[in-house]
Amino acid sequence: MSTCCPLKIKHKPVTACPYCQQKGRAIAIETLKSQLKPLFMRELKAEATYYFCAHPTCSSVYFQQEQVFKLEQIREKVFQKNQEPDCLVCYCFGFTRGEVMQDAQTNTPQILNQIKTGTKNKQCACELRNPQGRCCLGNIADLQTQATSKNASLLSGS
Repeated sequence: MSTCCPLKIKHKPVTACPYCQQKGRAIAIETLKSQLKPLFMRELKAEATYYFCAHPTCSSVYFQQEQVFKLEQIREKVFQKNQEPDCLVCYCFGFTRGEVMQDAQTNTPQILNQIKTGTKNKQCACELRNPQGRCCLGNIADLQTQATSKNASLLSGS
């Protein structure tokens, strides 16, 4: 996972989201340039360090000391903030939350390996396409764990 999509991020102390107070993760300016709707590009401060807010119920997506970009200002649905089955989890290869959950419940899940092959072949652009500005493999693994534990609960009758 660490070799996928190298980021150019100014490393600054972690800052809390002004809306939910959750600590944000520094994000490359290229991610914002790719993710902001055109109308809001004029508001981008290219020299500022922006952070990504992953809190699921917070409307803030990107923030810096004096500014917040909210969900409605972003081109893509943000995986961490959207629980719908049609929400992308892999923005490079087009896999949705629902597809990953369904795939994980099969005897031979394929999606994780397809994404790993794509990243190995340098076909990904996570830092640009994914609103979180990094590879989705961690999110995919989390979804697979949720799906298999949900499936195990159903099978055991819990």
